[in-house]
Amino acid sequence: MLAVAYRIGCAALAPYAHRSSPKKFTQPQLFACLVLKEFLQLDYRKLAALLGDCTELAATIELQVIPHFTTGEETGTGPIYESESEGLRGRPGARSVASSPRAAAVDAIHDVLP
Repeated sequence: MLAVAYRIGCAALAPYAHRSSPKKFTQPQLFACLVLKEFLQLDYRKLAALLGDCTELAATIELQVIPHFTTGEETGTGPIYESESEGLRGRPGARSVASSPRAAAVDAIHDVLP
């Protein structure tokens, strides 16, 4: 599921939100983290702990550094989830702009499963 979310993110999102981004994590990596968080019904601290403990999960989405839990909190309120924004609308692998991370997780899984 994490690998699928990552592939969808790679197909639908630019690597970075802005040309001056710190470039620690790509948007597809953060998207996959949010999908995992919602799928497992974790909070951001538990997600960061899980990624730190399970290096295989981090390797699946090519994470070199585990994001601090506040990174996830900031990402979960970004333009992907705002209905006014273009976000994922009209991009390959995206059904609609999600209103929440949970809706994005459901959309991501639905696009892959029959």
